[in-house]
Amino acid sequence: MKIYERSYIGKEYNANFIRDEVYNIFVSYAYSTEIYQTNAKSSKAIESSEEISVERKRVLLDSINLNLKLSVSDFLSERDRDYMSKMADKKLKWNPQSLTSKISLTNDTKAIRISVPVFNQDHTISAYFLGSPNGLELIFCKKDEAGEWYRFAESLVWIS
Repeated sequence: MKIYERSYIGKEYNANFIRDEVYNIFVSYAYSTEIYQTNAKSSKAIESSEEISVERKRVLLDSINLNLKLSVSDFLSERDRDYMSKMADKKLKWNPQSLTSKISLTNDTKAIRISVPVFNQDHTISAYFLGSPNGLELIFCKKDEAGEWYRFAESLVWIS
């Protein structure tokens, strides 16, 4: 993956977006999360069942789909969003040695852009924007009990 060397900072996606607008968008659990995988298995079991009526299947699947969508306020308080917004728009100082061999920095403005990650107050949730010429995603990561970060939820902010 080639990442644009300068951090993604735009007038639309800055501290105000994190503090105010994020509250209004829904995010979905990331495909890799246990919650998503459990719900996906349940969906497949319901869809393939011959004993459940078509109407009942629709109700059950709608319920599962609702559980896959979160409001940011479900896991970030207003104080967390304010705290995160104060961290936004800071220049990211890349350390090329810390990047894996599959990631390189480039000055090509069409490359993937990644914003400076911001963290909630107890540093257990981070958020960052992942931008490309085709769209912009908001990614949330969560720290597990072992201190490892995993992709927790995501939202497509815009697509071209």
